[in-house]
Amino acid sequence: MASFLENNCSGVLPIIFSWSRKIYLKKKLEGLKLDLKKTLELIKSLQKECFVQHKINTDTYHDRVVKYEERIAEIKHSQPIIKARLERKSFSYLGLITKPFKKKNTTPNEKKILSKKRDNKSKIKTESKIKNNTKRSKNKKNKARKKQKKSKK
Repeated sequence: MASFLENNCSGVLPIIFSWSRKIYLKKKLEGLKLDLKKTLELIKSLQKECFVQHKINTDTYHDRVVKYEERIAEIKHSQPIIKARLERKSFSYLGLITKPFKKKNTTPNEKKILSKKRDNKSKIKTESKIKNNTKRSKNKKNKARKKQKKSKK
C-alpha cells in the first residue's frame, strides 16, 4: 500500500483533497442552515420577551433584531456561494488541481469573446479614472475661486 501511494501520489492526492473539500463544504452548508434556524428562533424568543412578557425594552429589542438580521443576511449571502463551490468539478485554492478538469480545446470564437471582455473591463476602469480626475480638478478650481472671493471681501 505504501509503495502504491509513493508511486501514484500525484494522482491520488487530488482525489483525496477534492473529497475532503466536498465533505467540508457540505458540513459548512449544514452548519449555516442550522445557524439560520437558530437565529430565527432567537428573534421569535426576543419578540416574546419584548411584546408578551415585557422583560426587555423596545430599544434593546430593536438593537438585537438588527444584529440578528445582519447575521441572517450574511448567512443568506454565503449559502449560494458554498452551493456553487459544491457544484464545481474541482476544489482547489490556487489552481494546482484544476489542470485535469480544464477544457483542453477552446474555439477561436471563445478566445475572442474572452479578450473582448477583458478589453471592455479595462476601458471602463480608465473611463471612471478620467471622470474622477475631472471631478477633482473642478472641485479644486471651485475651492480656489471661493478663497479668492473671501480674500477680496
